[in-house]
Amino acid sequence: MIERVVEIPSHPSKAGCVAAGIRGLEVVGDPLVLDLGRCSQQGFSIGKMPIKSHRGNANFVGDTPHARRGRILGLVEEFQSRCADILRGSCAHRYTVYTQSAEVYGVYTVGGFGMARIWKRIGIGVLIYFVALFTVAGMLVGFGHITQPKALKSVTDPFSQMDLSGLPPITRYKSRDGAALSYRLYEGGDAQVAVLIHGSAGSSKDMHRMAEALLQRGVTVYVPDLRGHGANYPHGDISYLGQLDDDIADFMKAVHPQYKNAQWTLVGFSSGGGFALRIAGSDLGSEFDRFVFLSPYLRYNAPTVRSASPGEKASPEHNAWYSVSIKRIIGLSIFDFFGIHRFDGLPVLAFPVPTDIESTTATYSFRLEENFQPRSNYRADIQAIKKPAQVFVGGQDELFLPEKFAEVFDKVRSDIPVTIVPGMGHSDMITKPEPITVVVNTFPKSYNRGR
Repeated sequence: MIERVVEIPSHPSKAGCVAAGIRGLEVVGDPLVLDLGRCSQQGFSIGKMPIKSHRGNANFVGDTPHARRGRILGLVEEFQSRCADILRGSCAHRYTVYTQSAEVYGVYTVGGFGMARIWKRIGIGVLIYFVALFTVAGMLVGFGHITQPKALKSVTDPFSQMDLSGLPPITRYKSRDGAALSYRLYEGGDAQVAVLIHGSAGSSKDMHRMAEALLQRGVTVYVPDLRGHGANYPHGDISYLGQLDDDIADFMKAVHPQYKNAQWTLVGFSSGGGFALRIAGSDLGSEFDRFVFLSPYLRYNAPTVRSASPGEKASPEHNAWYSVSIKRIIGLSIFDFFGIHRFDGLPVLAFPVPTDIESTTATYSFRLEENFQPRSNYRADIQAIKKPAQVFVGGQDELFLPEKFAEVFDKVRSDIPVTIVPGMGHSDMITKPEPITVVVNTFPKSYNRGR
């Protein structure tokens, strides 16, 4: 029987290999040198070597063992390591041990820790990490759900009560992917042209009163339905992040030549105001001469956003206008980070809009939600504006904190004025005469470049 285990501490050699260990020898006899061979390239592999004679499995170097009586504990007298290839972990170990002449005893070795084994373990660890990460992301995406937000009648009712008499018919332009996207044209003079961008969940119909007031001012007005909205089906999704930007570029390419000498103003309301800011801060902003942001949505974490619960900091979970699936957004963000966009069309936002109105959009996909707003660094978008711009917001806005807009814009661009219209709510800015008049008066009465 084996009386004890002899533990051999690790002794790193100059070549980087780790000393082997010999365990569990019940041995007697003369000293004998065993060449146990190369370190395993797998690292820490255990192999059992029976000791019978110099012709056995072990490679005996020295005299044949002599049988003697009595028990002597096994030990190691010397250790040597000769490494031929550090990366492959090939090393030779030499041990001096005591053994009994003819009986078989277990010799256990722990091989060298080669770099190949290290890289293999790193690879396995990385693989496990990504499998776990994608599993978690998949669960977040699969189990994330959106609850229907509470109705916010002060925001939605002004649109349902709007007089749509005189609403122009739908006209279409062709985008780069072949889709025929809709817009409405209020044809006025040839000196000034305004492009109006509706808010989230809305359509070109929502901008009707503002468009009519501008038309009376002599302004030609274009009001597109953004992709996924209004007369553009299906609702609530786009094909890729940035497609809305491409659509505006295609739209301007189609209509700009008709009024190439006019002054062009981009006007955006709410999320449309945030999207107008996105355009203004990009190269596409050069297509316009001026920008007007009406109660613009900057981003969920902007100081301008009002929380749905008084006293709580604004966040995606506590927003007055929409409900959001945070779990799904996190999961999709993980996939997007690694270039996986297969699930970006899943809904992540829901709006409290009437379901019986065909022109409204009840939900947004992940990619539409991300595209229909400024970039994550909205301050950089503000900083990048190269043309004159103005901000207007109602003093009683239900979704935003009016006084915070001046703080945000002044810190970045003090030359962009912020006007608070007293007593006006969020939707009032494009449905009531008072704020509409304030905005329309920023357009010159006479400005003629020739068509």
